[in-house]
Amino acid sequence: YRSRALVFVVDVARGERSAQETLDEVEMLRAEAIKFDPLNAQKPWMVVGTKCDSLHRDALYHLDSLHFRLRARYGLEVPVVGTSSRFGLGLTRLVRTIRQLIFPDLLE
Repeated sequence: YRSRALVFVVDVARGERSAQETLDEVEMLRAEAIKFDPLNAQKPWMVVGTKCDSLHRDALYHLDSLHFRLRARYGLEVPVVGTSSRFGLGLTRLVRTIRQLIFPDLLE
């Protein structure tokens, strides 16, 4: 196989667009990955929200909404990490979360 986990990156600085669109985008990306290789359905996965520094575009609202909508839809904790490449925020947590997905028994 090619990977041990899937990471979907979405722009959460959506402004006027609805929080539902963010969820739809994640589900479309996951469906495409599964269509490409059906084994991807069995892999752990997470979502990375970018542009979390764009407070004027409701980025944190959309990130939080995405977390709760994924939990309601799939009935499990899908890791959602917010990042800002502009300020380097969330990168340490992102790396830690990816490691936990790939090596769940090695890290606490």
